[in-house]
Amino acid sequence: PDAHALVANLFNLSDQPRTVASQIEVARLGLDPDRWYHPGKGCSFDRQAGCLRVSRHLPAWGAEVLEVRQGPT
Repeated sequence: PDAHALVANLFNLSDQPRTVASQIEVARLGLDPDRWYHPGKGCSFDRQAGCLRVSRHLPAWGAEVLEVRQGPT
């Protein structure tokens, strides 16, 4: 939390390609919801709601790393 950043893993545990989508409040991740965050491709940060949202199309049994960094406040 002192770095105001995180890394998360996304998994498609299916034998078919699919879109993996979710959202979570940044406070539940130990991040300050009053800061601004820059998530990677296919992700967004809603500062008003304090939530990170992700929607990524993954191949069958695919995995991807999501990196989120603090931006200017």
